[in-house]
Amino acid sequence: MLHVSDAPEALAWYGRLGFEEEWTHRYEEGFPAFVSVRRGGPGPGVRLFLSEHGGEDEPVGVVYLRVTDVRPVAKAFDAEIHDVGPRYEIGLVDPHGNRITVGSPSGAELSGYTFPDSAG
Repeated sequence: MLHVSDAPEALAWYGRLGFEEEWTHRYEEGFPAFVSVRRGGPGPGVRLFLSEHGGEDEPVGVVYLRVTDVRPVAKAFDAEIHDVGPRYEIGLVDPHGNRITVGSPSGAELSGYTFPDSAG
């Protein structure tokens, strides 16, 4: 769950990362929003919860998104791609201060780690 101060603004920003709104809940009109966003189809994918509940002193969230190819995301955000050996990564900060790192495999050997392939 990530704290946001403006749900519509956050929805637009996360939409640029390929997330779509699943639902928004408010206890009553004008109350803080609790929003579910999803990236990917049924089954594999990722879901984030964005919450207006809380205050400005809420801790900053940190998310790592692993994608097949980071280049389209970097282009969408005009972000510099960093080669960190086994991964290419970009660092983003949403409008509410949450840190998002997006990475994809570089093809370099990663000693000691194994990842499931995309088929299974």
